[in-house]
Amino acid sequence: MMPLQRCCSLFGPALWRTPARGLALAAVLGLAACASSAPDKEQTSNALTKAAQNIERRASQAFAAGELDSAAAGYESAALVYETLALAEPQARARLNQARALADTGRAQQVQQAQQIIDSLLQSPQALGSELLTTAHGRAAALSLQGDLPRAQMHLQNAFKACGNSCTQSSALLVLRARTQLAGNDAPAAASSASAALTAAQNVNDRANALRARAQASAALGQHALVLQDAQQALALDQDLGQAQRVLQDLQLLQSASAALGDTAGAQRYGALLQRAIAAAASLRAGGSP
Repeated sequence: MMPLQRCCSLFGPALWRTPARGLALAAVLGLAACASSAPDKEQTSNALTKAAQNIERRASQAFAAGELDSAAAGYESAALVYETLALAEPQARARLNQARALADTGRAQQVQQAQQIIDSLLQSPQALGSELLTTAHGRAAALSLQGDLPRAQMHLQNAFKACGNSCTQSSALLVLRARTQLAGNDAPAAASSASAALTAAQNVNDRANALRARAQASAALGQHALVLQDAQQALALDQDLGQAQRVLQDLQLLQSASAALGDTAGAQRYGALLQRAIAAAASLRAGGSP
C-alpha cells in the first residue's frame, strides 16, 4: 500500500529530526498546559490537536526525505497525543504511518514492530472505517510480500473488499496487486495491473507509483526500452514530490535498463546519480550536509 499523497519538498524549510519520544511528548503537553491556563477546555483540546498535526506534518517531511527513524518517532508521538484525546481515527492513521516508516527501514526488528502495529489495529476492524481498514490490509499485504505470499494475497483481497467499487485507494491497490504478481513471477499480469493502476490514478502520487510498478514489470519481461520510458516519467514526478526513497528506485531501474540496452554512458550517468543520492541521504541521516 502506498502512502497518502505527500507534496512536501525534499529540502523544505527545515529537515526535522525528532528528539526522544518523551521529550517530544513533554513539549506537546507543555503546549496544553499553557492552553489550560485559559478557562476554555476546548482551547486546550485544540492546542493538543494542532500540535499533533504539526508533528505529523514534520514526520511526513522526514519520511519523504528518507529520515525513516525520525518519521516513525514523530508519527508515534502524534498517535499518543491523539490517544490522550480519545481520537480513534487520527490515532489509527498515525499508527499506520508509523508502521509504514518502520517497515521501510528494512531492519528486521522495525519490520516486526510494524507488523505488530498493523495486527493490533486489525483486531478491531470495526473501529477503523473502510478507508483505514483498506490501508491497514494493504500495508499488511506489502509487509508479507517477501516472506509469505499467500498471506499477502489474503490481505490484498481483504483490502479490495474494504475499498469497494469507488474508493480513492483503487490505484494504490492495483499497484500492490502488480507487486504481488511480480513476487509470484507473473510479470505479464503485473504489467496489466500496473497499467490499470495508471488509468485509475487520481493524483501525481498515484501516477508515479503506477509508472514505477509498470517499469518493474517491464524489466521482468526484458522490455528495457519501456522501462526507460516509464522510469524516466516516474523519476520526474518523484523529484517534484520530494520522494527521495522512490527516486532511488527510479534511478536503479534506469541504470539497469540502460546497461541492458548497451547504453554504457547512460548506465554510468544514472549509476553516479544513484550513488550520490544514497550518500547524500546517509549524510542527512547522520546530521551532516549533503
